[in-house]
Amino acid sequence: MILKHGDRIDVPVSALANTIVTIIGEVNRPIVTSFPLDGKLSLQTLVGTVGGFTPLADKSAIIIERGGKKFSVNLEASDSSVALRPGDIITVPKSPMVDKTVTIAGKVNRTGPVAFPLKGELTLLSAISQAGGFSPIANPKRVTITRTVDGQSKVFVVNAAEISEGKKKDFVLFPGDSISVPERFF
Repeated sequence: MILKHGDRIDVPVSALANTIVTIIGEVNRPIVTSFPLDGKLSLQTLVGTVGGFTPLADKSAIIIERGGKKFSVNLEASDSSVALRPGDIITVPKSPMVDKTVTIAGKVNRTGPVAFPLKGELTLLSAISQAGGFSPIANPKRVTITRTVDGQSKVFVVNAAEISEGKKKDFVLFPGDSISVPERFF
């Protein structure tokens, strides 16, 4: 076909042209970008496009705002692809465990604060391990954990030796707990 002067060409424009999707928060390169013309975009693909999550991201509480409504997506628990739509606004929050710690004192190799993992799960043995383990003169049979609950201090005495031997379940710590490892008497 050869075009002549005065001929008209109609080029259909996709309904998705000039539509966008936004991703902000704890991603490496937050962007506002055009939605693909084929109409297919998954949350996982978009996260890859922006260089992934920052180390502080809470992948279990991603918020998608669509048409004035918000819903949460847990990418850690989901194998399936999360389909996005034009106009979606994705917010990746910071983990609520950022800057949360427990404090270890007494007979461990490194006393002081131990950071909570971003997933929010920390056990006594894991915290002691992060503190370099028990010192040679530690008494792991009488570890105390002090926790403030509703303004009141509660003290738990835990036998960490039995936990490490598999005789008891590991003690789950909360942010703000104070752990004290006493000295063993010879």
